[in-house]
Amino acid sequence: MLLRLPPELFTDLVHNLHLIVVLTAVLIGAICDIRGFRIPNGLTLTLLASGLLWNTASRGERGMYLSLVGIAISAFPLLLLYMRGAMGAGDVKLMAGIGSWMGAWFGLHVIIVAGIIGGLTGVMRHFGSNGRGPTHLRAIPIEQAVKTPDHRRHLLPFGVMILCGVLLNIVFPTIQQFAR
Repeated sequence: MLLRLPPELFTDLVHNLHLIVVLTAVLIGAICDIRGFRIPNGLTLTLLASGLLWNTASRGERGMYLSLVGIAISAFPLLLLYMRGAMGAGDVKLMAGIGSWMGAWFGLHVIIVAGIIGGLTGVMRHFGSNGRGPTHLRAIPIEQAVKTPDHRRHLLPFGVMILCGVLLNIVFPTIQQFAR
């Protein structure tokens, strides 16, 4: 007896490949960020390159253009924070990879949602520590703060916030309508 899979299963898989790839990569990135405050280059750069290749192969020049714009728009806001020492490069590259697969509009909304969740989490942690959180962390670049156990416990792994932003934008796509 030969197992026959329904043809729509393959069609649905290909149609949702971008969601599967991005969710898988962002979940792995969030786990890595929680464990060691690092998101591996192998993950982020593979996500970025594969999104560019997929969009170019499936939609030609227009796909390549949309992917490149997605990379630029999704990475730029976090790049500014990275340049100030407020964020790791892995977060920037992860967002570039998301933009490569999903486009600029989706990437921008992920950043907005992730920023809101990150801000609320930071405020809750601050008040949860009775306002005794470290104020001196602002002067230390993230790469230095990660190396010191006392500073590490006060950091937020932004990869988790990015995961939340991706999930919320996929589950509730109407979030993107609020900005229009």
